[in-house]
Amino acid sequence: MKFLSDYQNNALFQIFYKDNLIQEEINFEFLGLEVDKHMNWKTHIQFVPTKLSSTCYAIRSVTHMVSRETFKMIYHAHFHSVVMYGAILWGN
Repeated sequence: MKFLSDYQNNALFQIFYKDNLIQEEINFEFLGLEVDKHMNWKTHIQFVPTKLSSTCYAIRSVTHMVSRETFKMIYHAHFHSVVMYGAILWGN
């Protein structure tokens, strides 16, 4: 692994591994969390409502067909897990 950089204008910073240039990513997914290159949560926060919207529709469509206990299991399996996943990392 070698690093090439130009400290004069801070414009060039390249990382090569086995003579291949590693490209910089703006956003990436890490263990199901959407993170940007500044380790900011904005991308993940924009991604979660989309997931929750489809989950709400699914939960709403089965509400009248299942018991309260089954509804709670569906809620915790689909909605609560999406909301709470990664919450420990958010605080750090």
